[in-house]
Amino acid sequence: MKIFQRAGNALRALKILVENQAWDGAYGRIRYLLECYLLLRALNRDKQEAAKLWGKTRSELHVRGIVGPKQRLAEENELGDLLETERGKLSETEKRLYDYLSNRAMHPHTITSADVPGRYSSKVERDCLQLGVFFAFGILAQLVQTYEDTDAAVEVRLSAEPVIVDIWTFTRRSPPALLRDDLHLFEPSRFA
Repeated sequence: MKIFQRAGNALRALKILVENQAWDGAYGRIRYLLECYLLLRALNRDKQEAAKLWGKTRSELHVRGIVGPKQRLAEENELGDLLETERGKLSETEKRLYDYLSNRAMHPHTITSADVPGRYSSKVERDCLQLGVFFAFGILAQLVQTYEDTDAAVEVRLSAEPVIVDIWTFTRRSPPALLRDDLHLFEPSRFA
């Protein structure tokens, strides 16, 4: 659940950054959302392995007690490895999207990709908002899939439906190809 919480925080931060035309920071949050999506998708694809990982994490927390932000859990390394594996599986087009987001925000040596903070650009604003919305959809789709085999499945789906409808109403372009596994949620009748 912490990953979903952190993704929600990244979405709020993205909104603030776009409102203030802090473009490089906004692209950094979009990359973070992409990585949250990839990690959640990997965990949902192998729920038994995810359950084992969560069990090990709970055990370590029980033994170690409260863990501060400067300490790392052993399982965090496993999650990092899982994310790295998922990034390695991206198609060439998906890798270009990842590189684009990285170059826009994360690498100080890519001066040509930076926009002047505080200078309004409708094109950059639209790009940031649409990418943010696409990954919000992907993360929401992963939330639905996380609960699909539980008693809460219907409730989660019904709660997600209005958000999914709003997402698809807002956007004007095709979603990134890496969301293809989640596009079945495009059809609101799935929630009936």
